[in-house]
Amino acid sequence: CNQSNEFGCNLDVINKNILDKDIRYYLGKFSRKDAIGVIQSLNQRSYYGLSHELINQIVHDLAGEFDEVHPIELQIVCAQLQTENITTIEEYKRCGGSKKLVQRWLEEVIKDCGRENEQLSWQLLFELTDEKGTRPIKTKVELVATLVKEKGGEVGKLGGGQRTSPHHPISPDRNSHHTITNIEMILDILVGSGLVLQVKEESGDRYQLVHDYLVEPIRQKNKYGMVAELAKVRFEKTRAEVAQKLSQEQLNLVLQKRLREARIAGLVLATMAATIAGLWWQADLQKRAAIRETRRAERSETNLKISAITASSEALFASNKEFDALLESLRAWRRLKQANGVEPDTRMRVVTALQQAVYGVTELNRLEGHNDIIWGIAFSPDGKLLASGSRDRTVKLWRPNGTLLQTLDAHSDAITGISFSPDSKTLASTSRDKTVKIWHLNPTTGKFDPQADKILQGHRDWIFSVAFSPDGKLLATSSKDRTVKLWHRDGKLIKTLRGHQGWVNWVSFSPNGQFLASASDDKTVKIWRRDGKLVKTLLANEEGVTALAFSPNAQVLATAGRDKTVKLWRLDKNGKNGYNFHLYKTLQQHNTIVWNLNFSSDSQQLACAGDDNSVYLWKINEKGEFENRPYKTFKGHSDAVVSVAFSPDQKLLASASYDKTVRLWSLNAPTLPVLQGHKDRVLSVAWSHSGELLASGSKDHTVKLWQRDRNSGRTRLYKTLAAHTDRVPSVSFDPKNQMLASGSYDKTVKLWSLDGHLLKTLHGHSDSVMSVSFSPDGELLASGSKDQTVKLWNREGRLVKTLVGHHGWVNSVSFSPDSQILASASDDQTVKLWGKDGNLLKTFSPHDSWVLGVSFSPTDHLLASASWDNTVRLWRSDGRLLKTLLKGYSDSVNSVTFSPNGEILAAAGWDSTVKLWSHDGKLIKTLNGHHAPVLSVSFSPDSQTLASAGDDNTIILWNLDMNNLLSRGCNWVNNYLRYNRNVDQHDRSLCYGVKS
Repeated sequence: CNQSNEFGCNLDVINKNILDKDIRYYLGKFSRKDAIGVIQSLNQRSYYGLSHELINQIVHDLAGEFDEVHPIELQIVCAQLQTENITTIEEYKRCGGSKKLVQRWLEEVIKDCGRENEQLSWQLLFELTDEKGTRPIKTKVELVATLVKEKGGEVGKLGGGQRTSPHHPISPDRNSHHTITNIEMILDILVGSGLVLQVKEESGDRYQLVHDYLVEPIRQKNKYGMVAELAKVRFEKTRAEVAQKLSQEQLNLVLQKRLREARIAGLVLATMAATIAGLWWQADLQKRAAIRETRRAERSETNLKISAITASSEALFASNKEFDALLESLRAWRRLKQANGVEPDTRMRVVTALQQAVYGVTELNRLEGHNDIIWGIAFSPDGKLLASGSRDRTVKLWRPNGTLLQTLDAHSDAITGISFSPDSKTLASTSRDKTVKIWHLNPTTGKFDPQADKILQGHRDWIFSVAFSPDGKLLATSSKDRTVKLWHRDGKLIKTLRGHQGWVNWVSFSPNGQFLASASDDKTVKIWRRDGKLVKTLLANEEGVTALAFSPNAQVLATAGRDKTVKLWRLDKNGKNGYNFHLYKTLQQHNTIVWNLNFSSDSQQLACAGDDNSVYLWKINEKGEFENRPYKTFKGHSDAVVSVAFSPDQKLLASASYDKTVRLWSLNAPTLPVLQGHKDRVLSVAWSHSGELLASGSKDHTVKLWQRDRNSGRTRLYKTLAAHTDRVPSVSFDPKNQMLASGSYDKTVKLWSLDGHLLKTLHGHSDSVMSVSFSPDGELLASGSKDQTVKLWNREGRLVKTLVGHHGWVNSVSFSPDSQILASASDDQTVKLWGKDGNLLKTFSPHDSWVLGVSFSPTDHLLASASWDNTVRLWRSDGRLLKTLLKGYSDSVNSVTFSPNGEILAAAGWDSTVKLWSHDGKLIKTLNGHHAPVLSVSFSPDSQTLASAGDDNTIILWNLDMNNLLSRGCNWVNNYLRYNRNVDQHDRSLCYGVKS
């Protein structure tokens, strides 16, 4: 132990003091001997008195099967031994051994963060781990952003400053830095404890767990919640079943005893019979109660299991595994279909998980079959085949639907590149075995001949890429031997092009076939004429150039490099050499090496694949230039992506990866319907009672009517109603489906026919009209105003009553389902309930700030209120508070509404989200899609669509139709379930019974 260990680290440098957290010195892993020596040294120095047997047992437990001890693990265990005053092997075993000591050490550190921060501390540690069991380094900003987002907020909104509301021009800052302050304090404590390392940098401090060993107990701790709850439900179920069994056994025993007594004492038979009947009745009651309890427990367990599957889908989606999330949500639906007693909120969780996956997935299929890294892919020009070449030395040919058509045992070493001839009848493959093989399509079988037609030999080292000339007469190959070779398609070598000073990684012909370009590790791209003459050398990238591609329209040459950039070169024709090249843009998105790139056939899109497991897609804008940032990112691969290819019809993008898969991405993936047309923020939305029309009011002074096609499901702009002279914060349809009311800042209410004609303008308010609402029986129209009054109008537009009582703006009005009660919400922080005759029934103060929205449940006597104080509250109509909904809200809540079936509550927030709650106040889902505050929400009459209006001038239609989502989801995964060889047989029937 006095000598350096095998990693070259001298323990004497730290005086064998591994317990000092302030020492930062690399120690490597200890051998058993070194570990024993360290403990004995500490033991002697501290006079702690660990027994020899205990020291040997500790080292034995920590060394494991590899006979190596992690210093950090040894440090933690020794420190905890001191803390718990453990000195003998018996005490050590009673305490649970090394793993329990580490667990308790973690818990002690978390306790130091404060009881109120315990959950946040575990979440923070969890974010410093990943599913691979490693310790990602993260900045404080990343940690804060993730943790605040988990609480439903956004980091950018935790700062100070003022903001505007659609109803209130300026409001005081109501946000708090409390969460960020807590996170910073926790980080300081974790760093001080030695649990987390802090790396100080100018761009911002970064944090990392001190060792991989700690990942497992931390991640395990974060899994306990759901497991414990499920165990509790199972326990209750078992207890109920036992109670049922015991009650039956008790009954049988009593009956047997009484019957024996009855036989002995026949004279008291009648009395005993009565007693037995009483006991039987009592036992039967117990049995029935036990059965009820069993059924309740079974229902709870069923709902919990379904919720667990949807939670798994949510987690997969958040991890950029959208395809897997879709499959998991379909599994949740299958469990739902088979279950009884499913709660409405559980069903909605399945719906929203499906909705998120269906409209978020871009991966269309996954081709699995190779046993090693896939280095090359190519679509045939006729679009019928996709070829993949792998380090497993095979070429596989697939149909675009995922069917594996053929496997060619191609080379004696890894395959590095693949290329189809322009007529799709010939395939060339390159390999590290220094050969190029040419394969011909058999027109009779429709497959490639299993034996190569020709083998091209001439390179002295690995061959990296191959390309056919546009006329199909020539092939070009690039090699590690620093040369490019030109071949005739019959296999004859035409010319060897020399000039590169490093490996030549890629070669490609220009669209007209007169030039070819080669990319090299010597940081250059060389342009050659078809006859082999060097035309130009471009200093392309600051490090090696990995790939290049000409755009099919011959206007751009793109190069990719190890310097993490993609460079775009403009091609200008000239008379002498054919082209001038000048660098006009550098694309920087990948944070690691860019391995490959490719243009779409129309030259409008460029795909790039990188070592960061991602594919980025850039698109040409209206000016004819590629945007500075990608317009789409494809994530899902679990390792580096090294090849990309567009299908000829531009519907698919294929990517090949180190993870041994080829993934097919849809370039026309479904997106949620977004209605655009308003020129300013959309303040209000409302559905007609037939569900065919949607009305929207906007700051642009207009009301728009949108018409929905029941067959196609598409929604189009039907009419624009322009008569108001100021913003329109509220719209409401007549339940009899005959008219629409709109309230405006121009102090008027207007009544419109459903074909867009103005019927009447109602005057009476002395200030802006903030809200309008028809009674469910269609007989009254209520309007709330900044003038602090509520007015009641009949269907003809005659003023019936003015309700006075509020001392601030009236922001929202809503009728009860029976039309007998009207609720009004105001800036005076109150909600008032009025009778249909205008009498004030009740006033209650539900919030600490302006009350912005109020809504009755259509099925019972519940009332929901939304406020600027960041809360939604549920009330009985008698004013009794049932629930305060705080979870997830980091900003003001602008609007609240119940679904027509009364099962779901939707709330629109200033945090740019829509949140869905169960009837009893459980948060079901947060819908993200708007890029600015959400100002209004409205359910369609069938509860299948939710419309949300935003400060981003848009309306989003959220699809909540289970059947439609199932149809979309199953159509999407159909080919994968049918043709992928790795699909579980149980999952192949996942979509059985779903109508397409």
